Amino acid sequence: VQTIIDEQLPQNAAKMGELFRERLRQIDHPWIQQVRGKGLLNALVMDPDKATLTAKQVCKHLVKHGVLAKQTQGNIIRFTPPLIISEEQVHACCDIIEETFHSLPA
Repeated sequence: VQTIIDEQLPQNAAKMGELFRERLRQIDHPWIQQVRGKGLLNALVMDPDKATLTAKQVCKHLVKHGVLAKQTQGNIIRFTPPLIISEEQVHACCDIIEETFHSLPA
């Protein structure tokens, strides 16, 4: 508990989570219907009418590029980065997510 307090992990989670969602919202892709979350618990909601792959299939592509994500409720991709994630790492992660979406078959 002292480490959580000393390293200000709740404050980092709030700040990095907002940055994460901001970056995800900047991804211009027809499959992405909504970005939502709180703290570092974030999700992309895929539009089932537009996506040609399932959220689970997209997660498999993301893991090949180094980003762990989990499909949930059919069309939602959930991201749960560590509380110690840095701004640089958020940007790198979101770059990979964007590149992965744009590399998928339309």
